[in-house]
Amino acid sequence: MKKRAGYPVVLAAMALLVVHGTVARAQKRESELKDGFSITDVDESGEKKWEVIGSSARFISDDEMEIYDVRAFVYKKGEGDTLITTDSAIYNTKTKEIYSDQFVTVVTEDTVITGIGLMWKPKEKKIKIRSNVKMDIAKDEKRYMQ
Repeated sequence: MKKRAGYPVVLAAMALLVVHGTVARAQKRESELKDGFSITDVDESGEKKWEVIGSSARFISDDEMEIYDVRAFVYKKGEGDTLITTDSAIYNTKTKEIYSDQFVTVVTEDTVITGIGLMWKPKEKKIKIRSNVKMDIAKDEKRYMQ
């Protein structure tokens, strides 16, 4: 009999944990950062590998954030930097990948690439523009990243 008396208490505690966990996930999903947002990845020596800056961001799922007014910087030692801009993008917090269906601009020292849609995989050092791709290459001068 004593075992049964504790059983409802255990069930109530388990229900509270489940409800609390659901509320915590829902709050995280609905969290919004309105006064600027940035994510930075650094190498072993503390040097920035890349940085993503936005005017605001909000969680749209447990693993994804939507970032607005995106400016991403890819830092390459000795090779020049890359700037990626778009109105909004999705950042996956687990894979650290960024994708967008918006108009995108990718700028390097001597190239400007524009198009619709983006898939950026920083770990693989790959940037893919999905459609309507246009490229402008500067000849004999580095004019874009000044």
